Amino acid sequence: MVRGAVPTAAIALCALPLILEGCDRSPQMAVDKLVPDIERLNGKRVTATGYLPECLGYECRLFANEADARRAANYFAELKSARRPSFQPKVKEPIWLGIGVGKNMKFDEQAKPFVGGYVKVTGVVTNRCRFQGRPACSDRSTDIEPDSIEAGRRSQ
Repeated sequence: MVRGAVPTAAIALCALPLILEGCDRSPQMAVDKLVPDIERLNGKRVTATGYLPECLGYECRLFANEADARRAANYFAELKSARRPSFQPKVKEPIWLGIGVGKNMKFDEQAKPFVGGYVKVTGVVTNRCRFQGRPACSDRSTDIEPDSIEAGRRSQ
């Protein structure tokens, strides 16, 4: 060995934290698997996968697929048209994940190119907009505090 040279193994060991920092090791979960387990996942970093029909203002929800997004639109339309408080919609409310606004309220802008498609949203899960597992916020629901979004694909 050349005097003053650092062994290759030592260089690799020193570089490992830098390499791993760039790797996202958060578990990837479909919306319909994540939401029922939201209490256990509270505070954990995950990558949620699903369909993003819109993301602007008070509406930014992730669904398992396009059919669930359409069912949700029908469900909320029925609720809006209800004339009595005890009204129960005919359409069953699909499972959905509310996406927060992200750091510096920039998530909607980041999400814009992905609207109407399948995505992966990485962030920290929170149960603060859930009560006994059901949605509980009247404004924009935050079930995940996002820090990144990328194109995904429809799960099989």
